[in-house]
Amino acid sequence: MRSSPPSISSNTFDHIHRSVPIRWWSALPSPLTDSQEPALPAKALPSAARSSQLRSIVAFIQSASAVGHLSEAFAAFSDLRLRSPDVAFLLRPLSSLLSCCTSRSAIPEGRQLHALVLALGFQDHVFLLSKLTSFYAAGGLLSDAASLAESSSKNRSLAWNFLVSAHARCRRWRGAIFSYKQMVERGVSVGKHAYSSVLRACGEMGDLGLGKEIHVCMDAAGIELDLCAWNSLVAMYVKCGALDAARRLFDGMPERDVITWNSMISAYASVGRWEEAFELLQLMPEGPGVNTVTWNAIVSGNLQLGNHWEVLRLISRMRISGPAVDHVTLVIGLKACSKVESVRIGKEIHGVAIRIHCDGIENIVNALITMYSRCKHTSYAYILFRINAIHSLIAWNAMISGALHAEKAEEAYFLFHEMIGSGMQPNFVTVITMLSLCTRVMNLKHGRELHCYITKQGFEDHLVLGNSLIGIYSKSGRMATAQRLFNIMRDCDVVSYTLLIAGYGMQGEGITSLKLFQQMISSEIEPDHVTMVAILSACSHSGLVTEGQLLFDHMISVYGIAPRLEHFSCIVDLYCRAGLLKKAEELINQMPFEPSIAMLATLVGASQSPPAAPSEPEALEASPPIHHHHSLISSIKALSAQGHLSEAFTAFSLLRLRYPASSLLVLHSLSSLISCSSSQKAVRQGLQLHALTLSCGLHDHPSLLPRLTSLYIMFRLLPDAHALVFSSHSLEVLHWNLLISAYMKDDRPSDALLAYRQLVQRGIQPDRFTYPSVLKACGDVLDLELGKEVHRSINESCMEWNIFVHNALVAMYADCGALGFARKLFDEMPERDVVSWNTMVSGYASRGMWEKAFQLFEQMRAEGSEVNSVTWNTIVGGHLQRGNPREALRLISEVTTHGSEIDFVTLVVGLSACSHVGSLKLGKEIHGFATRCCGDGIESVRNALITMYSRCKDMKHACLLFQMTKMRSLITWNTMIAGFGLSDQAEEASFVIRDMVQSGVQPNYVTVVTYLALCARAANLQHGQELHCYITKHDFKGYLLLWNSLIDMYSKSGRILVARRVFDLLTNRDQVSYTSMIAGYGIQGEGTAALKLFNQMIDSGIKPDHINMVAVLSACSHSGLVSQGHKLFKMMIESYGIAPQMEHYSCMVDLFARAGLVKKAEELLHKAPLPPTAAMWAALVGACQVYENTEIGERAAKKLLEMGTDNPGHYVLIANMYAAAGCWDELAKVRTMMRDSGVRKSPGLAWPDLGNGFHPFLVGDRSNPLAPEIYEVLDTLTGQMSDPGSIENLDLEFVVDIVVYIDLPAMNNSTSNDGSESLNC
Repeated sequence: MRSSPPSISSNTFDHIHRSVPIRWWSALPSPLTDSQEPALPAKALPSAARSSQLRSIVAFIQSASAVGHLSEAFAAFSDLRLRSPDVAFLLRPLSSLLSCCTSRSAIPEGRQLHALVLALGFQDHVFLLSKLTSFYAAGGLLSDAASLAESSSKNRSLAWNFLVSAHARCRRWRGAIFSYKQMVERGVSVGKHAYSSVLRACGEMGDLGLGKEIHVCMDAAGIELDLCAWNSLVAMYVKCGALDAARRLFDGMPERDVITWNSMISAYASVGRWEEAFELLQLMPEGPGVNTVTWNAIVSGNLQLGNHWEVLRLISRMRISGPAVDHVTLVIGLKACSKVESVRIGKEIHGVAIRIHCDGIENIVNALITMYSRCKHTSYAYILFRINAIHSLIAWNAMISGALHAEKAEEAYFLFHEMIGSGMQPNFVTVITMLSLCTRVMNLKHGRELHCYITKQGFEDHLVLGNSLIGIYSKSGRMATAQRLFNIMRDCDVVSYTLLIAGYGMQGEGITSLKLFQQMISSEIEPDHVTMVAILSACSHSGLVTEGQLLFDHMISVYGIAPRLEHFSCIVDLYCRAGLLKKAEELINQMPFEPSIAMLATLVGASQSPPAAPSEPEALEASPPIHHHHSLISSIKALSAQGHLSEAFTAFSLLRLRYPASSLLVLHSLSSLISCSSSQKAVRQGLQLHALTLSCGLHDHPSLLPRLTSLYIMFRLLPDAHALVFSSHSLEVLHWNLLISAYMKDDRPSDALLAYRQLVQRGIQPDRFTYPSVLKACGDVLDLELGKEVHRSINESCMEWNIFVHNALVAMYADCGALGFARKLFDEMPERDVVSWNTMVSGYASRGMWEKAFQLFEQMRAEGSEVNSVTWNTIVGGHLQRGNPREALRLISEVTTHGSEIDFVTLVVGLSACSHVGSLKLGKEIHGFATRCCGDGIESVRNALITMYSRCKDMKHACLLFQMTKMRSLITWNTMIAGFGLSDQAEEASFVIRDMVQSGVQPNYVTVVTYLALCARAANLQHGQELHCYITKHDFKGYLLLWNSLIDMYSKSGRILVARRVFDLLTNRDQVSYTSMIAGYGIQGEGTAALKLFNQMIDSGIKPDHINMVAVLSACSHSGLVSQGHKLFKMMIESYGIAPQMEHYSCMVDLFARAGLVKKAEELLHKAPLPPTAAMWAALVGACQVYENTEIGERAAKKLLEMGTDNPGHYVLIANMYAAAGCWDELAKVRTMMRDSGVRKSPGLAWPDLGNGFHPFLVGDRSNPLAPEIYEVLDTLTGQMSDPGSIENLDLEFVVDIVVYIDLPAMNNSTSNDGSESLNC
């Protein structure tokens, strides 16, 4: 019997009944009862094919539901219902459809499915019950969900538990708590998962009371807690703020997982209890891993505590072994980089953001702008700001703050006005930043304008803004205005008083500052250390010695402020201004800090002019020396070490004045002063010191002679240094070594060898520092005999074996080409370092002996020797030179794997390899690496990046990199022009050349050759003629490549006579010159002239290559010279030893096809050693159409179609052939194939030049504003082409002036004047 309907509310049942399609009710079998099995069709089992078909439909329903295609899934389900009477096939589809309805919030469809479940009797099926509960809970239909749970006859308890869990999954916390309370009221037993769900809801709602009740109920029910339940309890207490209760539970847990640890650590971090969080992080075992949220909390805590380097260390640890970083991690890391001003690490984080596609998130962009600004890389910040179309208030503030750190007031003010102009209203942070900048650069004008803006916007009551205004007026000396602002402020703090006290102090009004200080104390505002610096400085500037000393003495006893170095500096300045120098010196000696340079300079400056002294001798007699010699010498050394040369000279003058007879004291100080003059590049002071050493007779002293030599070397006065060393009588070798090394650094090996000979002639024994420089000089001048002589000198000396000297010997022999000697020395070395290996590998590489270089490299790795970047770069560059870019990229990948350092040379080689293989993905990875290691600013890397993006057809990024480059060298300009040349963008290239000339950079022959090649490809005669004028004007006679490019440009533009005149003017011609002219004659159909020129080339002794043969064979093809072309083809192997390549076979096929010898052409195609290209078969098809040979044409067409060509012109050729032969069925098939393959014939596109630039023009385009002029030119050309007699008298200059560029996918024989003519220009 059929079971009775489930107990469900009448309204719900009616609603479900109305939702179900009528055809479903009629097709439904009887619902199942407890004792019934599902009804089967008449046939006992479906056939295997039928079962497979049904399973396919079920699989499709599941797939469509998973991706949210609900309508398609429902359609398939209806089909399944019609095909399958077996209800067992409906369970899985119903489950999938219910999940899809839940995720798509499809309420009507879900109700329909519920009705079907009721009709099928599946309402108590556990899995469907769970899905239906989740559906109603996700849709917010709480009453329906409760009715569903209540109506379940068999699984009532299970349904209620499902309901609570479903509410929690859908984040409907109130619903979960409400359902739980209903369960308790109805006496339904609560399961473990329901308890976990409702505990989570309590935590999210902050309901600690209910959470505790549930905890008690769980204990009372005797539920055995699993790890999930424990975690739910801990998380509830954590989110409700009961951290101590959570910690007690945590400590009592029998086991913990990563969720438990992360919950507790994040809880401590969220309330700022960092010590407990860090302690738990250290206690966490190795097994569980901290998730990203917890890591971010810990990292953020260290940032708040000021542990910026610890932040960066933790983020580095995350990247190596922790969880994946997210945008929050990156923002924290960038903030830390801003604090420590580490642009290198900041760029690494920028590279990570690019790699994980987070660089477009607003917070990341703002953090990057701030980081680059604080690290003084404002150009990067500006570019990041400009490439984002929408700027938030934070982004504007970040840019203005960056200008503040760079002290660029005008730029910040411009940004401020631009911000207001864009409609973005500044906030108080913006105004404070602007005021701080005005204060720093003392820009009172902008400060006043900001004061007006603050008043207008109603910000005058803001304490920080008021203090900033007081600061700018005080530092600008406008104390009256600052005082008025101070008087009208409602609340004043310690900063307000400090700024005003400092302002009066700078004006010398110390009494007023003291009154303000007393007023601040009376107002019960405690001074801080900054206030004490301000008031002590005011006393110093006003000469209030007693008051200043009293305030200093009371700092600890009265105000509880421990004096810092700044306070001692103020008191020292106070004593020095008052002439109390002995007191100042005593204070310096007694203070617990090392004296600063400024403090010593103040004391030395005051010592130079003692007060109330009629004359210096009298002053010296009247008072004892203020400094003893140790103090003065120490001051001179300290000042010199810090680069304070003028103060050091002052102290030195005082030393000589007080101790005129002591040359020993002068000697120690001279040494420090000479070193300081060298480092500061102070030429005049250095020469004075040398003169002093001569007058004192100290010029040959062993401690001064090397320093004087280094002094002249630093000033690049090498002849003077040589004279100094040559005139000395010292037998020490150190100064000679310095001289020889300086000559080598200045790339003057001949002078270095001269110094070496002089050294030997004087009988001075070279040492292990002399020989490496001398041997390098021998290698540079390729003086093998002198190198051997030095080698003998090394062997005869008593010097111990030294690896640096022997490395230099190997390098000398390698540079001189004596690789046998070099390898023998290398093999005999008792020990080798990375320089030894690199020298030998580089020696083989420099001679092109790559196989030996690769073998030595593998031997080096096999022996476990260190491989540095020089070795890797040599080997990687070798593979690139040998045309193996993929191997080069593989080796670069190995470099990163082995942890070797990658330098800019590696980056350039890698980018060049990416350019050769066209791998944009790898190129971008290298770009990201260059950004991380701060190598993207190097010119060679930037140029390689532009080339890589250009060759990979990504001109957008190439142009962006070019625009980002501020200082553009000639190579950078040429790189960008070549990039446009690779993309055949002639107009853009011309704009770059124009900008190049306007920027003051003159094009060289590389620039001209690059653009000429582009003009030749685009037939841009006008620009080509302009370049010809430029070449003539700037006298590029010696560059044959340039003149060959000019011939090629004129040839391809149809100006064959001009090309021939240029060719005849050449005194030296090579293969390229002849090939360009032969190709030009061939394009014009002047095959006889091309053959004559080819023979002339042979007679002049120039042997043809495969490119010459392509040009002359193509000329024969275009001129119908079949026999001559066939003869040349045979002579290729017999006479010239050139193996025919596919290009030559293509020319011969074209030659036979044009002459109507289609059978010979077909035979040649079958004889070709390589598979014919699509263009070769297309040429044969076109010839078969012209000569009406459908049989061969069909075979060629079949081959062409089998190749799967996507060129629409090929399909048009085949269709035209069938149309000409009347084979309409085959024509229809070709058209259908084009449609099915998605191949469409692009409309004809022309670029007419009407004298004012190029204009795009489509077939039949009447909307173009220049259409009348274009059609007028087109009618003229059509008339001349239609009249055979007019060709002979055609005005070539007219044709030259009207250059039309046609981009047609296939030849078109139509002659209607709609712009679709096929012009062979």
